[in-house]
Amino acid sequence: MRALRATVLALVPLALAACQLVAGLEPKELTQGSLDGGAESAADVGTGETYVPPPEPADCHDVDPKFTRARFHIPGDGPDGTSFTVDEAAGVVTDKTTGLMWQRKTGSLPRAEATCDCTRLVLAGYTDWRLPSFVELITIVDYAKNPDANGTGTTQPAINVAVFPDTEIGAYWTTTSRMGLQDIYAIDFIDGRVINFTDQGLGDSYYRCVRTAVPPPDVGARFSVTGGTATDAHSGLTWARAASPGKLTYAQSAGYCAGLKVDGSGGFRLPTIKELVGLVDKTLKNYPPVDKDAFPSPRQDSLFSSTKYAADPTGQAWKVSLTDGIFFRGIADDATYAMCVR
Repeated sequence: MRALRATVLALVPLALAACQLVAGLEPKELTQGSLDGGAESAADVGTGETYVPPPEPADCHDVDPKFTRARFHIPGDGPDGTSFTVDEAAGVVTDKTTGLMWQRKTGSLPRAEATCDCTRLVLAGYTDWRLPSFVELITIVDYAKNPDANGTGTTQPAINVAVFPDTEIGAYWTTTSRMGLQDIYAIDFIDGRVINFTDQGLGDSYYRCVRTAVPPPDVGARFSVTGGTATDAHSGLTWARAASPGKLTYAQSAGYCAGLKVDGSGGFRLPTIKELVGLVDKTLKNYPPVDKDAFPSPRQDSLFSSTKYAADPTGQAWKVSLTDGIFFRGIADDATYAMCVR
């Protein structure tokens, strides 16, 4: 019986080739998988396409530095359920705003091992997973969520828990390090604060893997400069190139941007925390780490964002330091500089 089957299998390709030649068709390649009822579908056999298996997962490696730049549209502060597509069976979430695909499951490992776990991950048929950068991970933080909404001391993770139900209240690794140092940034989902891990004693922490589901377009230079404004080709945001001439409180900063006119045109506002963090580019070697052609005289100081601290919305707002790109909660009445966007 085995000999007969082998003979039949050997003759099938010859017979099909002969039919193709008679019909004036170019012979097509058939694979053993299609004859044995393997991975190819009937449609694949009909079109003569050779089955190409998915690539093997990458070995453990460092993440490409390009992912530390905000190469995507930036979501808002709060939850937007329409932005996410959840595939519960595959265990992934795709953010339609950023084009990033996220692992729903949370793990806990030292950072080096978490990096390896992500680059070796095979999930939903993809093998190009990685540990997220600082600017990527902040996009899924829900800064509109009060970490103590009931005033009882209980906490909830600062994220859309319907989309990411497996999120722990704690620090999540990123691939981003502090400029000139080996310190590692993590984001704590207790309220979206940044945690700065020194290179001493890096123990276990949480992590969630990410991949780029929609590759960003090749835009050449990130910023296009026109007079006093610079437009980000990836985010679509247009920035006033100069910061406020003096320090302002939170309320004054919002008013300054609302009334600002650059080259005779207004429509500016105070940027969100995610937009300000996205302005920082950790791949740059200059200091502070922002595009020096687009912003030739950046303030080496903290900047107010429009994002209020949800647990104290009248007294605190989030700030970003252009010194190292780190962000923190600031007192709304403490004056600092402002950059404006539209």
